[in-house]
Amino acid sequence: MNILDKIIAPFAPSHALGRVKARAQLNILAQHEAAKPSHLRKTKRSTGSGDAVARHGTSLREQARWLDENYDLASGILDEKVKGIIGAKGILIEPAPKNNKGEILEDFAKELSQLFQEWSRSVTTCGMPRTDAERIVCLSWLRDGDMLGQLVQGRVNAFRFATSVPLAIELLEADYLPAESTTDAKRNIVGGVERNSWGSPTAFHIYKEHPGNTLGHWQMQTKRVPAENILHLKLARRSRQARGISLLAPVIQRLGDLRDYEHAEQVAAKVAAAMTAYIKKGNPDNYIAPNQNSEDSEERSFDISPLMVFDNLEPGEDVGTIDSNRPSALLTPYRDAMLRAACAGTASSYSTVSRTYMGSYSSQRQELIDVTSTNAVFQDQFINSWTTPIYEALIRVSLASGLLRAPSDLDMRSLFDAEYLGPVMPWIDPKKESESWKQNVRNGHATDSEATRARGRNPADVRAKRLKEVEKNREDGLVTDTDPYYDKMEKATTDAEK
Repeated sequence: MNILDKIIAPFAPSHALGRVKARAQLNILAQHEAAKPSHLRKTKRSTGSGDAVARHGTSLREQARWLDENYDLASGILDEKVKGIIGAKGILIEPAPKNNKGEILEDFAKELSQLFQEWSRSVTTCGMPRTDAERIVCLSWLRDGDMLGQLVQGRVNAFRFATSVPLAIELLEADYLPAESTTDAKRNIVGGVERNSWGSPTAFHIYKEHPGNTLGHWQMQTKRVPAENILHLKLARRSRQARGISLLAPVIQRLGDLRDYEHAEQVAAKVAAAMTAYIKKGNPDNYIAPNQNSEDSEERSFDISPLMVFDNLEPGEDVGTIDSNRPSALLTPYRDAMLRAACAGTASSYSTVSRTYMGSYSSQRQELIDVTSTNAVFQDQFINSWTTPIYEALIRVSLASGLLRAPSDLDMRSLFDAEYLGPVMPWIDPKKESESWKQNVRNGHATDSEATRARGRNPADVRAKRLKEVEKNREDGLVTDTDPYYDKMEKATTDAEK
């Protein structure tokens, strides 16, 4: 407090305190120039909690779906993300249960792997294979911001499981949850998500029918499902955010404007492609309006043909053509710039979305590294929120139903241990990549299993197939340069002869 504040304090304490607070606020503004008000820059702020920010998620979701259905670039961005996160084979799992000594139980791990592969043939309540289901789940998650799945396990009335494992997933789009703006403060429900006082979900209130179905739209009845039976994927940027936001949210306006601009240029190009001519009068006084009621009046027409000559023009008339410079020469650079910005806002690869592959090996590899690293973040969230709970439920249901028996020496703490494998970074130059992995393995900086996983393969499967192939070749006397055994035998024979 300065001298004036000390004088005012005995007579008006609140006024003196307000002066001190205002002075402190001015000091903060002096330190952070971005917080200073300015007539040259309009300051925009985002206030409210994470739930308040996601209140308009329904509008964003509907706009993102429209772009996915009607705009090729938006669809390409989403498909590129799904390909990088899920890939062609989905998320593969290598079980790694251990005994009390910390050693992997190979036979039990193989049994778990076979069980998972068998169940993968039909994992949803509508009979969809695992790989197809994961791609649809990932696409809905990125485009809509939310995706849910209900675990259907054990004996269920009027439902027959497609595999021997009594487990299936009911896929539920974000629409099955009430609108993000729907709240019930007394029960702590926001957008269909019921939470406890700590912010942890305890239950989900889900529509019995899809709100988009015209037949069931009038019902709009919900059911309460415990959180342990629901898988919830959400794109959230705030803590305690109950619902997610579409990946396209930051670039929806940019993509919409770009689509409108491209459409305008296409229309202009069509007009320019159709030659348009007009007749110019030399003097307005020479123009005589045609008499529509006269029987002698005829509509003038000109047949356009190569090397034609206009010989029926009236005095003072001249023929001109409308010249158009469409499509604009700035269309391609503008479109590329906007697409680059949209890819940056969605952490996508511009080269892949635009199908423009330029640059050196180093630049292309750097782009792959950046995009693969970003996809790994999404992939980790997908595995944690979707794949891992499903795998653990599969093991629990299999043990409870008697389809699986745990070994006596199994360390129960490692029952759910597994290695999750997603798409890996593709090799631009296989020769350089393979030489690099070979050198790393020889130097002890990597293992054979890591090198195999770098190609997106299962080390155990590759090792088993390779062993069987080599044994068969040796039995048949087939010599290949991929088997160093014969090189060693030839060298040993030469040394013995010497």
